[in-house]
Amino acid sequence: MRCVVLAVILMLSLQTCDGGARHHSVAGRDPSVQSALNAMRSATTDRLEILCVPKHILTRADLGPDLLEKQYNYRITIRMLHASELQDDLIRALDQPSIRRAAAQPPDVRWACIFYDTNNTRVLAMYFDGFGRKGLINGTPVTSVGPIVEVLERRCASLWG
Repeated sequence: MRCVVLAVILMLSLQTCDGGARHHSVAGRDPSVQSALNAMRSATTDRLEILCVPKHILTRADLGPDLLEKQYNYRITIRMLHASELQDDLIRALDQPSIRRAAAQPPDVRWACIFYDTNNTRVLAMYFDGFGRKGLINGTPVTSVGPIVEVLERRCASLWG
């Protein structure tokens, strides 16, 4: 009888651990990251603008989002985003458990991904430093954005050599 009780307790604790892990991974995602994923997956997200100041270019001061949008070196516009493989790559890169909310220290941003809907309204703005350590998603500071920066470098940097 003890063996049966122990087996039941063990099975229940394993189910609780597994269910808790699944719940934690979904519930543990930062709301800003989830909101960005939802916007990227939305059928109404139609266009993406990618802005870049390469990390090897020195600036007098750190670039913030407003300054990057005015003084970018490169700009790529992708229309009909849903027909682009880049959208899937960005979604996979953003869907990482390592991307977390960070302290309010603004990063020196070198990349911007600005998404627009079919009415030409901005629905999502993401900014990242050149090294993939820090970023902003709709104004919320985040860390560990390396996979996103890697996708941008792989897909875009070759266009300007």
